[in-house]
Amino acid sequence: MDNKAVITELLKDFYPFAQKQLGFNKPVRVFLTKDIQNSRDPLGKTAFYDPQEMHLKLFYVNRHPKDVLRSFAHELMHHKQNCDGRLNSDVGEGPVDQNENLAKLEEEANKAGFLVRQWEEQCPEYKKRLYKGIQILNKAEGESDNLVKLQEKKKKKKKLKIKPNPWAICTASVGRKDKKDYESCVLNVKDQYGIKKENLQESKMSKNTDFERSLDDTTESDTIKDHYSKRAERVFEKLTDKWKTKKESEVKSND
Repeated sequence: MDNKAVITELLKDFYPFAQKQLGFNKPVRVFLTKDIQNSRDPLGKTAFYDPQEMHLKLFYVNRHPKDVLRSFAHELMHHKQNCDGRLNSDVGEGPVDQNENLAKLEEEANKAGFLVRQWEEQCPEYKKRLYKGIQILNKAEGESDNLVKLQEKKKKKKKLKIKPNPWAICTASVGRKDKKDYESCVLNVKDQYGIKKENLQESKMSKNTDFERSLDDTTESDTIKDHYSKRAERVFEKLTDKWKTKKESEVKSND
């Protein structure tokens, strides 16, 4: 299951509990931020709260969902401080050990992480609903994966049904000058791809006395096409001769 989906479910369930415990009266906007470069920094950002816009960002890539939840609780405490008017520009930024007010605010926000433990222990209904939501998401994701696997399996089967042309392969590889080598090659290719040997008509066609064309540098389709074209041509010639003979006999009888 996607880590972001799990974290989203956690945040949705934890937020009303945290709001009740902390007592802030203004809503806060939450953004899950995917920052790959930040995730690779051992001392990168984990979360950020903007008191002017009243929104917070949570960096979630390569983090345990519960750890993200603790960062959420920390930033919600800063939101509470902002709603109370204690988080203003006078607090400033900088080294915590040189700013007493900032140190107190950060210490208070760090303690808010304990809310996650309280939420787990005191609100089992949240946890039950959370796991149910995760199971539904997992099931949907699993069904999606199964569908993809089924489609891939069908594609593979379709590819297997398309069998190669042994005659074309052997014409290109060994040529047709040596009949034994050629027919041996065709049989080997048929064995390799599971093609029935009784489908091999090449040797029968080459022994046909009516078949006059050389087999050099031709494919099976060309050979069959030419063979039947010549045959049709001969049938047409026979019919034409028969018709001419009939006409000539009719002319003689009239004389």
